[in-house]
Amino acid sequence: MTAYSLWKTSEFISVFNEVISLEPLNYAGKNLIDCIIETLSNDQYVIVGWDRYFVQNSDDYLKNHEYHDALIYGFDSTKKILYFFDRGMNGKDFGTGVIDYESFLNAYFNGLKTINEGPIPYWGYLAGIPLSKFSVNCKEARVNLQKILYDFHVQSIGYEYLEGYHPNGEPKIYRGGIKIFDGYADLLNKIESRPELLIEDPFKLWSIKYVMENKKSHYYRFKYMFDKGLAIVDEKIFTDINELHDMLLTFFNLLTKYSYHHSKKTLLKCRELLDTIREQDKKMFSRATKIILESIKKKWPQEHLLNLNNGLL
Repeated sequence: MTAYSLWKTSEFISVFNEVISLEPLNYAGKNLIDCIIETLSNDQYVIVGWDRYFVQNSDDYLKNHEYHDALIYGFDSTKKILYFFDRGMNGKDFGTGVIDYESFLNAYFNGLKTINEGPIPYWGYLAGIPLSKFSVNCKEARVNLQKILYDFHVQSIGYEYLEGYHPNGEPKIYRGGIKIFDGYADLLNKIESRPELLIEDPFKLWSIKYVMENKKSHYYRFKYMFDKGLAIVDEKIFTDINELHDMLLTFFNLLTKYSYHHSKKTLLKCRELLDTIREQDKKMFSRATKIILESIKKKWPQEHLLNLNNGLL
């Protein structure tokens, strides 16, 4: 991935782009399934944006036309199936599954309709393209402090876009970075009058666990940089990350409790905790940004000058 602008930054890419090489999968004039099999046979993986309405064992199967990215990692040409990994599978946060060729094509091409007919911007799916492939470049990350700094900037200010509309006409807003917590505030307002929403759409709860693991990934990112001497050591960042992770876990547990008992007292605790989580997130990214800035200034003066020119310092 060469482009690294605000509107093409995703949390997945920003964490892992040091070790993978992502590019479009071009199947023009070719059989799509054959192209995918060829890609997988060359020790590469496929990321597809599809309509989960056609994905069996997904939480949206034959219920919701939900657009989402999935990882295709294997195939069985005898059974004419593909193996994939996606969120909300078989009642779990994330899981693996199989899909036959025909269902895959339905899911993919109907996903394209969602893109063409709906207000999903090009950065609303991974790498700005609905079908891509990637390979692992190396076993150890080639850390780019400039990219990490920009990622922290994006996460600190957050982003959102209109993804579409629910059947009842309500807008579907996709949020990232710190604006995720605006989404959780909206959720708390909705479940105050409709607590059954947490049961009807369990991913509203599971998404919190995804955010938890995303925040925890920064722990291993900094540990790697500290161990390799790539960044100035500040052990307090680990405390910040762990505290944020634990707060999100408590928030998840409280919401789970509320989904069964509908206690106003529990909902009030959720609101209070969410405010604390938001501040902890700001604190964590503030320290993380400072570490990267100081590392650039002291160890990579040329990158420091580049940051000055870009207005990031």
